[in-house]
Amino acid sequence: MKANVIVSAFLALSVSTPTFAKEPIEATAVTQWEVDFAPESCGIKRHFQLGEGIVSFELRQFTPHDGFDLTVFTNTLKRTGASPEIRFGEHDDTIRHDSFFKLLSGEWSGIKLMLPGNYFGDGAQKRRVLSISKSFEQDMALPLDSLDLAHKALTDCMDDLVASWGLDPAGQRTLSKPVAVPELPWGWMSDALRATHSERRKAREDQVRILLIVGSNGRASSCKMLGAISTSKSAIKACDGIMRQAEFEPALDATGKPVRSFFLATGAAYVTRSTVSF
Repeated sequence: MKANVIVSAFLALSVSTPTFAKEPIEATAVTQWEVDFAPESCGIKRHFQLGEGIVSFELRQFTPHDGFDLTVFTNTLKRTGASPEIRFGEHDDTIRHDSFFKLLSGEWSGIKLMLPGNYFGDGAQKRRVLSISKSFEQDMALPLDSLDLAHKALTDCMDDLVASWGLDPAGQRTLSKPVAVPELPWGWMSDALRATHSERRKAREDQVRILLIVGSNGRASSCKMLGAISTSKSAIKACDGIMRQAEFEPALDATGKPVRSFFLATGAAYVTRSTVSF
């Protein structure tokens, strides 16, 4: 089901302290893993039963070197507004995510946050359970059995995505050096994404990703803003600015030769709505 989802960013919120259950309730998987071969990204999804409600879990990746977008929706639990705390498997530490996005779609409410690409490790954990605390009125534990198989399908999907950019997936995996930006800060990035005063009044700030194909000469040959605003006027304006200003250090293959590759830039832009499936 496609649904319009209102998105807002919450950074280091100050909230009243809610009451939580002492231990997370473990949900029961009610579907198998589903791989989503989207035009601009790859995702794996699964639904769980938690009490009388459903929890929708999704991991989404936009490039092989990118981290994951973790999205969790529920149709029965209310959000607390507190920053989510995440723990996976046998990790000793629970990580608090002060930067996250709050989602709402009809009776469904959820959160979205970013996880590093190596967060789930090599799948060797004996107990593959993801615990999510503080964000909802009930803490939850989602059993992610067969995650290694789902992750393999995600990798295959990502190879197909890289090939659709006109790049060799095997060659991209063996790069000795990825595309890099010579200097920070990226003035061209902030210039490209700067919103006008009227745009700020009409929209909300959200994270965006910009995919650039960079030639062996270090110049971008194509630019695309990924996601719901990819065809908007602001996306076209941003890409025009990046193509004119951005300079890169090209990727190097296994022998040290400059080769064509990709670069994923992330930043903040003003958008009105995002679309999510669950």
